[in-house]
Amino acid sequence: MNFISIAVYVLLLLSFVLGLKLAPRRGFNEDSLSLDAMTSLKGVLAIFVLCHHLSQKPAFQQTHTIGIFEHIGFLFVGVFFLCSGYGLYKSYLKKPDYLKCFLKRRVLPIVIFYYVMIAIYAVYHLIQGSAFTPVEWALKLSGLVMINSQCWYVIVILIFYLAFYFIYKSERLRKYGIPLFIVISLFFGILFCIIGHFPWYASPKNWWMNPKNFASIPWWKGPCALPFEGEWWVNSMFGFVAGLFIAKYEDKFIEWSSKNYGLKLAVTFLILLAVSAAGFFCLFCISFWSEFAFNGKLGILNKFICYAAQCIQVVVTDFFVVLVMRKVYVKNTFYNFFGKRSLEVYLMQELALFSWAYLIQSGEKAIFKAHNWNIALYAVLVTLTVFVSAIIYHWINVQLTKKLKKS
Repeated sequence: MNFISIAVYVLLLLSFVLGLKLAPRRGFNEDSLSLDAMTSLKGVLAIFVLCHHLSQKPAFQQTHTIGIFEHIGFLFVGVFFLCSGYGLYKSYLKKPDYLKCFLKRRVLPIVIFYYVMIAIYAVYHLIQGSAFTPVEWALKLSGLVMINSQCWYVIVILIFYLAFYFIYKSERLRKYGIPLFIVISLFFGILFCIIGHFPWYASPKNWWMNPKNFASIPWWKGPCALPFEGEWWVNSMFGFVAGLFIAKYEDKFIEWSSKNYGLKLAVTFLILLAVSAAGFFCLFCISFWSEFAFNGKLGILNKFICYAAQCIQVVVTDFFVVLVMRKVYVKNTFYNFFGKRSLEVYLMQELALFSWAYLIQSGEKAIFKAHNWNIALYAVLVTLTVFVSAIIYHWINVQLTKKLKKS
């Protein structure tokens, strides 16, 4: 473990210690699933996702800097989905007319957030002189092709929000809400497993097995050119289902977890260790990538195996987090502030990661300086850029949507 990793872990630990909400020795946090608790949790997750994206950079990988975050980003996103599913269902239960203006107050603001983000990234790419073709520009500006590879989360959450609206608005469908969301999540998971990371029309093996060809192929034949090409679109979706389940059966869940809490927490932790071991075995030894899985002998079966393993990881992680929060959770001004801006923090990350990339890499080649000072500087500048841009982006969003939420 290097000095930069130690510094990051210590700073994170201090940020938690300064804002822990501890339950009484023989009691529980009665507000562990409150809006404030969930908001602070989203702030923590936003920072963790940023650490995850930093850890994926070649310079960070080769120096093993904050390597603990490299392969668990989908678990953080799974908890994000948990918060969304839980929050939607609780609002639906508490507010009789919640769905009446749902499209205007909840869905339309996210669409506006999405296109404001596209405008910001378009300006960035114009300044950078990115070589997009006219067709590529048109598709990216329309939102049909992602101008920010991390904005897939917005598309998925919009699908969930729309599904929630149409399911729970219908008297016939609402009683099947959770099973229907399981079906929706499985549908997109199966779709990914069939489509894979590449457009099916591009004969990807011809260029993927020879990296020299990668730079010369058209953008529309590259990996993730179309929606749902990449396991990150689908492997966290069951977090939303977990959120709906906990919200619907919250009283029973609290009653269940209050009895023999220590034993249930320990058993859940052991299950989490077991499913994580299985999940990481699938990730590293079976792989989502057919081209490398046992020399391709599994066909697309490798994707189904990895997908199933990671879905189980997400659900168990979500329940473990909720159990832990019954006794302890982070609640401070910092995480509450960025929890309210968690979507903006998430969407501004790619801009910051690219803006300062010249400090740590040339093309795909990592750059190393004495004592890796450039890596530390990169992490600091990216973090500051994300925070500042997220605050500005949030202010713009508020100005554009405040009338919608009041109406």
